[in-house]
Amino acid sequence: MRSKSILVVIILLVLSLPLTGALCKSQKSITSEPAALKVWLYDQDKKAFDDLVVDYQSDNSKVSFEFIEKSGDQATYEKELIDAIAAKNAPDIALIREDWVAKHYDKLTPLSPVEKQTADDLTKELRDVFVTAVGEKMIYDNKVYGLPLKMDTLALYYNANHFEEANLESAPKNWNEFVYDVKKLTKRDQFGNLTRSAAALGTSNNVDHSQDILYTLMIQNGTKIVSDDHKSATFNTSITKASGEIYYPGTNALDFYNSFASPAKETYTWNNSQPSSMRAFADGKVSMIFDYSYRQEEIYNLNPTFRFNIAPMPQIKDTSNPTTYPYFFSYAVTNNSAHSDVAWDFIKYLSRVSTSIKKDKAKEAYQNMDEGSAVFAGQPYIARTFYKSREPEQVDAIFQTVIKNVVAGQPLQAALDAASAEVTSILQVKG
Repeated sequence: MRSKSILVVIILLVLSLPLTGALCKSQKSITSEPAALKVWLYDQDKKAFDDLVVDYQSDNSKVSFEFIEKSGDQATYEKELIDAIAAKNAPDIALIREDWVAKHYDKLTPLSPVEKQTADDLTKELRDVFVTAVGEKMIYDNKVYGLPLKMDTLALYYNANHFEEANLESAPKNWNEFVYDVKKLTKRDQFGNLTRSAAALGTSNNVDHSQDILYTLMIQNGTKIVSDDHKSATFNTSITKASGEIYYPGTNALDFYNSFASPAKETYTWNNSQPSSMRAFADGKVSMIFDYSYRQEEIYNLNPTFRFNIAPMPQIKDTSNPTTYPYFFSYAVTNNSAHSDVAWDFIKYLSRVSTSIKKDKAKEAYQNMDEGSAVFAGQPYIARTFYKSREPEQVDAIFQTVIKNVVAGQPLQAALDAASAEVTSILQVKG
């Protein structure tokens, strides 16, 4: 499941040294009065918290815990949480997805600065301590609304047998190599019909996380998806290069993504008639997909004997700004909590014993990154995201529609212009 591995990481790192500052400063005996905390876990085993609670209670004997396991689809979990908050029956602590902060900040209690610290000091501390994507998502209106313990990222999954058959010795490190590999791996029959695809790219209906892949390409290409004031979408606009050339980075990224599903392009390797990217990969019908770490279990369940490897997200050749896209949940305190200071102290304790997305540790993991599980340890250091409005699901749907419309024949710039107008409307109406 998506979040269960977080707990293993925490337990293994329980002896990590604490950081200093408001975010990770755990006070001994945070309260002299009894404080009962209710914690909602999403896709996590509450037994994994047993040792952590014992350790925390050694300094905070007045604090007790009730862990409640939640599962199911994310929309159902989100609705249950919001309904509980409205009914004044919410947990003290709950897991929230990274793009729910802007959507539900008014239902949460932010972390308070300590001593003489200002709000600016606190947000700076978070940005200094954690990898960049944490600050991009957990800070809203200059306040800190949650702390994650782990971060997932998009990476390249590839079929080891297919690569060996094509005499490809390693996974592509940049998009130039990726295009070369696509041409080598794609197979067609005598009529030019695809018999095996090289990569699941170009469409939206059968490519898992298609919008996240497009976001990654846009950010890698220097696209500012939303304006700094969060009032307008800018992914359809141009930039002027040092040479004076007018360039549309968002349009270029969309064109590249679409090229793998365009029969007129030499990179054509995927179309709407294919099964889902995950199913096709597990069945050996496609050589490469882009996905998150939690999908490994699903692949093994679909095909227990399948030989696949995981490599870092390809980058623009010779880039100085490597990027991939993140996905994570954070621990947050609901505004129903009567013990918000205690709840935040426990979250800071969890953060103290988990170092995987602290900037210094993530940088070290990134510098030593190879393939396999090391990819997901190192890539949080380069993860980047953007402000997705208070209606993130609507924004995702708009980008999925952009991809669909371009596949259907709509001109690239027209598709992005229409999408930009829709996202801008959401930003101006919803925020």
